[in-house]
Order: sequence, then structure tokens, then C-alpha cells
Amino acid sequence: MHKLGFIGGTGTIGLFPGVPTEIDTLYGRIEILLAKTEPRIVYVPRHGFRQQIPPNEVNYRAIIDALLYHGVKHIVSTTIATRLKEEYGIGDIVVPHDIIDLTSNRQQGFDPSKKIFVDMRNVFSEELRRILIEKARETGFTVHDRGVVIVIDGPRFETPAEAKMYRMLGGDLISMSLAPEAFMAKEAGLEYVAIAIILNDPADKAPKKSREEIIGAMEKIRDKIRDLILKVAKEVVK
Repeated sequence: MHKLGFIGGTGTIGLFPGVPTEIDTLYGRIEILLAKTEPRIVYVPRHGFRQQIPPNEVNYRAIIDALLYHGVKHIVSTTIATRLKEEYGIGDIVVPHDIIDLTSNRQQGFDPSKKIFVDMRNVFSEELRRILIEKARETGFTVHDRGVVIVIDGPRFETPAEAKMYRMLGGDLISMSLAPEAFMAKEAGLEYVAIAIILNDPADKAPKKSREEIIGAMEKIRDKIRDLILKVAKEVVK
């Protein structure tokens, strides 16, 4: 039986029962958890179980390789995001439909031994987006079904001038996590979708929330996030 891959960002540690472990991949050692759920879920904490890995140092190749090894065909990813559009409310979720990669110091390509050109239309799976949007609304989230996500290196936040520039580029929200993750999943032939949880304002509008405030906000929606992941898993894991 196939499993759902879940790449969890900040605030997702402990969502599912299971024993954390480490496995060796072609691209290095990675921490995972084989969740004791039905359907089965392979959980990868993007920043490690101790949340010790900053976004610019994540080993994305190892994450994708580990999920492939465990028979994953569909991936749901979460990221804490900054809103660039006023219509996005704090606590809303956005299911991005496109991405602008402004990172500059990250791994490029899933398999570095292959020089291949990958069509990045629909980098976010349309079918998986449809399922996620439907299940998110059922779960009680306020959902925005389109959004262009700007991905920056981090771990610093954007400047006010950068926030204005990102809007001019066509960005709707900012993440530090979805590139090159989404591109590598596409290259590996996996169906990939992201849940962008809006918890911060842009630097030109308001001060940033602290890590403690972000964790506190995530605590309030943990049960809903877990329910949403399970609902999606039941739709795609056959």
C-alpha cells in the first residue's frame, strides 16, 4: 500500500503517533517518523525533530529520497507564511498554485548526476490541490484556493522594501521553505501540494511575530491540521 508523505514545518512536531528514527539516503541522513495512522503517513520534520535546522540549510534532496524509498507518491507540505495580500487573514490557509523562487544558496535539482529539463507547469499538483481545498473547507479553515508564493532563503525576514518589490513581482505570500522542495518533488515524479499557514504580516505593514507567538498560534490549530492531513490521506492513499 502506498503512503502519504507529509513534510511538516514549524509547529508540526508530535502531530502523529510513532517513533522518530533516522535513515540514510543517497544524499545524507534524515529524520523521519512512520506514523501509526490509517492510512499510513511518512512524516518528515523539515527542520528536524529538535527544530534545529534553519530553512536555508534543509537537505531537500534527502527528504525527497527518503519519501521515495518509503513508497510515497503524494506529498502534503506545510509552511508558515507571510501575507502580501490584505485579503489573506491571519490564521487563513493558502493553497498556492504557482511559485517564484528567489533563493540563491540552495540545492538545485533532485538528482545532481542528471542534467534534465523539467516542465514546471503545475508544479503544485492540480488534483491534489483540489482535494486539499475541499478537505480544508470541510475541516473549518478559511481557505484561499490560489496564490503565488515567493520563496526566500531566510532565516532573516524580508525588509520593507523587499516586501514592496515582491508585490510588484506578482507575489501573494512569502515562504522560506517551498523551494527547491516543490521542484524536486516534481522532478521525482511525485504529486505535491502545500498548505501555507498565514501567521505573519509583511515588513512594510507591521512588526513580525516572535517564534514563541508563531508556536502559540500553531498550537491553536494543531488538531485541525492533523485532521486535514488525515482527510487528504484517505482520499489519495489506495
